[in-house]
Amino acid sequence: MTFHEISLENGLRLLIFPDNSVPLVHTALLLQAGAKDEQRTEWGCAHLCEHLFFTGTKRAPHFDKLLSEFGGSSNAWTDHDGTVFLTQGPNTLLDRILWLEADRLCNIQDQLDRHSFETEKNVVLNELAESVEDQPFGPLLQNSWGALFGEKHPYGHSVIGTRESVEKLGYDAVTHFFKTHYAIERGTLLVVGAVESTEVSDLVSSYFSELAPSSTRTATVPQLERPNQLLHHQQERRNHNLLRWEWILPTEANELHDELLCLSELLTSARLGHLYHHVQLEKNWAHFIDSGLDSMRHATLFWIEAHVHSSAHAVELQSLLFELLRKPISTEKTTALARRIWRNRLLSTESLDARIEWISTKLQCGLSIDHIQQQLTHPPLLKAERITEAHQLLLQHTPMLIWGEAL
Repeated sequence: MTFHEISLENGLRLLIFPDNSVPLVHTALLLQAGAKDEQRTEWGCAHLCEHLFFTGTKRAPHFDKLLSEFGGSSNAWTDHDGTVFLTQGPNTLLDRILWLEADRLCNIQDQLDRHSFETEKNVVLNELAESVEDQPFGPLLQNSWGALFGEKHPYGHSVIGTRESVEKLGYDAVTHFFKTHYAIERGTLLVVGAVESTEVSDLVSSYFSELAPSSTRTATVPQLERPNQLLHHQQERRNHNLLRWEWILPTEANELHDELLCLSELLTSARLGHLYHHVQLEKNWAHFIDSGLDSMRHATLFWIEAHVHSSAHAVELQSLLFELLRKPISTEKTTALARRIWRNRLLSTESLDARIEWISTKLQCGLSIDHIQQQLTHPPLLKAERITEAHQLLLQHTPMLIWGEAL
């Protein structure tokens, strides 16, 4: 994976990945402005700003139309660590894409339309209703961030915020968030596709150099003691029980990323998972069980989730889970699992749009570009003793149980 890295004087980091396989260009603007940067009265502000970033400026009042009329498109997402803005189109759109990105980054904070603000705020409230309030145990899962990390922690609330917090967000609060956190020195620009590195560098220098770095300080994540809450429980009228165990793992978990992915397969996959075979096939307590790893810049979460038929089965599984977890993990399939992880990684980065999203996600988690390049060019080397080490790491820490109990 060939790439070129350039840093502008104002702090913007530029990463160029030439790929002439198809005549397309994809860009990703990564800003370290996420839910972790919000104060208590700003919950949901970063996600709302993501929506508002598409509402246009005086020079480009219709951002999406200026792309779509020439075959381009855009998308975005916000998480706790930051916000990522994606664009794509024919490589002949490179100049236009970079100009549009620089224009909105430079001007949105002073040119935000008040009508657009109210419109997008209502869009977010509707999204909150659909994705949280109307989902099975949605409010329970939304509030679990505060239960797990503590509400004073930057990760202690959901990205979308609460209905109350979003309704209270005002125009001035949003423009303040833009001015404070949408700073050029907190940005990384990725360009992937059929492009010439010198042309990209010249265009980025021309359009982005006028943006001055902010005088505000970068938010830090304090080392707060997590609450000793072991159970987060709520009852709802549903047809199944939700059980979800979440572990906050220490920093050494970053060095065991692939081994933890392997452990997840050995616990809950249909082919190899002994939890899956015991809970879903033998006991028939649940119709769904899965596990996984969520990597963030300042935390690593391992989770196990089961959708259980009845409250009685939920109680039985709670009492039995740790006995099942303590069973020795079979590492006979290590080579096959390494091949599966490698195959999935290649498939998830095969197309240009998938590749830029994958790289963006890794950068947002704080991985270095050298580490990312290593993951993309070298198959994982899984060893049995390292998988055992990952297993022991999990057993040494106590998870919080999220229990959505069906009435």
